[in-house]
Amino acid sequence: MTYMTGIRPPDLGLPTRFTDYRPAQIEMIERTMQSHHRFVAHAAPTGIGKSVALVSAALYMGLRTVILTSTKGLQNQYLTDFRDCGLVNCMGRNNFQCVTRPGTTCEEGALCKCHHTIGQQSATSLCPYKSQWATALASPLVCTNYAYWCTGQRFAKALGHVDMLILDEGHDAPNEISNQMTITISERELAMLDASWPVITVSIPCWREWATPYAITAAARAESLYNAQRLDQQSIRIMAAWRNLAAKLSTMAGMRGAWVVEPYVGKRTNADTGYKLQAVWPYTHAEEVLFLGVSKIVIASATLSRKTLQLMGIRSQDVDYYEYPSEFPPERSPVYSIPTVAMNHKSPDEDFRKLVERVDEIIDGRLDRKGVIHGVSYQRARDIANLSRHRGLMITHSTGETKEAVEVFQQAPAPAILVSPSVDTGYDFAFSQCEFQIICKAPYPGMADPVQQVRREQDWLYPAYEMVMTLVQSAGRGMRAATDRCETFLIDDTITKVFDRNINLWPKWFRRLVRKSAVVPLPPPPLADELPNEFSDLVR
Repeated sequence: MTYMTGIRPPDLGLPTRFTDYRPAQIEMIERTMQSHHRFVAHAAPTGIGKSVALVSAALYMGLRTVILTSTKGLQNQYLTDFRDCGLVNCMGRNNFQCVTRPGTTCEEGALCKCHHTIGQQSATSLCPYKSQWATALASPLVCTNYAYWCTGQRFAKALGHVDMLILDEGHDAPNEISNQMTITISERELAMLDASWPVITVSIPCWREWATPYAITAAARAESLYNAQRLDQQSIRIMAAWRNLAAKLSTMAGMRGAWVVEPYVGKRTNADTGYKLQAVWPYTHAEEVLFLGVSKIVIASATLSRKTLQLMGIRSQDVDYYEYPSEFPPERSPVYSIPTVAMNHKSPDEDFRKLVERVDEIIDGRLDRKGVIHGVSYQRARDIANLSRHRGLMITHSTGETKEAVEVFQQAPAPAILVSPSVDTGYDFAFSQCEFQIICKAPYPGMADPVQQVRREQDWLYPAYEMVMTLVQSAGRGMRAATDRCETFLIDDTITKVFDRNINLWPKWFRRLVRKSAVVPLPPPPLADELPNEFSDLVR
């Protein structure tokens, strides 16, 4: 059945700047509407217009829909694009300033019994949090972030009844579930309970038994403080600590499935030391943390795979899974796999020097443009810059300095090269901001993490899956439109082995881009020389 014949985006209430649907968007909308399964998954590459298709499906179907995003930036982008068709934003209390207690957040104001937060509030409430929350509660189309949904909806049904849940950037969903199932409990919190650690700290049953009575104690203590006649600033902090502790203990008391326990070392004081408990697999907790009984769930991402769905416990018989080709011309975004060396943590210095020689060879022919080198770790990024013949063109940075380094790089004239381990997601380098990328090493997850060790022991393919997801995200940083162009170079032979042996881990649209080459190809003409005048502002 064809639903979209003759329908244009403004017909559904979308802003008039969205004039017509592209064929892939029509497919996404109709497949979402026609599916009889609880889950619909769209593996749709950048540029296909996922957000327009997802919002259109929600409007056409008339279902009360919540859209989840990974970042506040993407959440705000949804609001900018779709405010005119009724979409509203919803964020947590910490994002708003309390009107009755200047200098405090609405989160703190609620603990202080701010009278604007008590009882049912209308959209005209003076409380900025309650105002946006009441608007969202009454809206058929809401955008929020994973963290707000997983906590607010899980514990308080903050957004009311939801007919359809859309997981944008759905490849992040397993990690969002894992974040909710990661608990740290410190010596300071142990002292609050006047308790001792469980007898066997590596035993999950021991932790469950230990946490159960203390969860009741912590909740009662928090309630007692809230019911006090007056609350000064110190009492508010103490009450917040008890509430936080009660939530942790409640989660611990209900632990099931495989968990890993490890000593936790805080960054500030010895009182922060204690234990960290992490659930091994997201699928054990996906329903209680993320899906929450919603009857229709749509998942979309450029790097979505069937493996992602398995990690969330979604059975093949419960999902319609669709893959879409990229609308970007493959010849404008080639991914070159060039034999160089197989890199790992045991690679000798000689291999690393060969790697840097290949980096320099690629740069040699591209000194009229800007590029990005994905360095995997800060130390590797510094090592590349130190050994390279082109070190004078390279911009590196330390932990916590990514944003500043990116700004310097974006403002720098060509030639300039950003060498960073932390721009695989969250940053876009369109047009002449980046005309080539070099991925020096397969970005495997750190195997020192006990959770990663258990995952690898139980699923030998899991590290390769994580590596592929990160690599494909990295490769997408420099190609943001059909008129854009960016070469990507893979120079770690380990990547080629994974590509050949585990082809189904890679999105189909990405496979079309990969070209094996024995030598570094000649560069295309500079992008600025190719684009017509109307694009001149984009490439400056």
